[in-house]
Amino acid sequence: MERFFTFWRKYVTLNWDDKQFIRQHARVLTYSKNEYYIMKGEVKLRWCFVLEGTVAGLDIPPNTQETIYWVSTANDYFVGTKHPFSKRSNQLAIRFLENSSILEIPIFHLQDAQRTRPAFAELLHVLKQHKINQRTQLLKIMKMKPHQRFDVSMQYLPKQIHPLTMQQRLRFLNINKRTYYRSLMNYLRKNKQQ
Repeated sequence: MERFFTFWRKYVTLNWDDKQFIRQHARVLTYSKNEYYIMKGEVKLRWCFVLEGTVAGLDIPPNTQETIYWVSTANDYFVGTKHPFSKRSNQLAIRFLENSSILEIPIFHLQDAQRTRPAFAELLHVLKQHKINQRTQLLKIMKMKPHQRFDVSMQYLPKQIHPLTMQQRLRFLNINKRTYYRSLMNYLRKNKQQ
């Protein structure tokens, strides 16, 4: 929980009441690699801050490979619903890609905190902006030619790309194995020269 407070203090001044609110309503949970938080179609009315590890939102259509739609790493958040103010499923499974720990808060407490605690509202705004920036960067990357995606993603989204396996990188960046290996070699060669 202290890691959450340390992150929070980077952006907003915390008071004792805000900390007590979190201590009272949040809990720290640990998950093993490949453990599911929810399956596709399920709803978990929780807001989760990643303290350590990596979590992904993915779809696993029948008879095909999984598709990774988002990746959250330390100091990022995810929800067990469509968004923090929804009670509907986002139609994705959420799985831990590494051993991870999260701070979990029931959504109704999160909503209450946003309305009544300015420091919490400000932190949520900062976190949402971080997520918007990540998604915008990912959209830009996905509009690039396949051979450019890996190199650019390693520059702009390294926290999301590094923990992924090769297969997960292929699916997340929508590139084939040949393109991936060529891009990886170019990336390594370029970084070795620097």
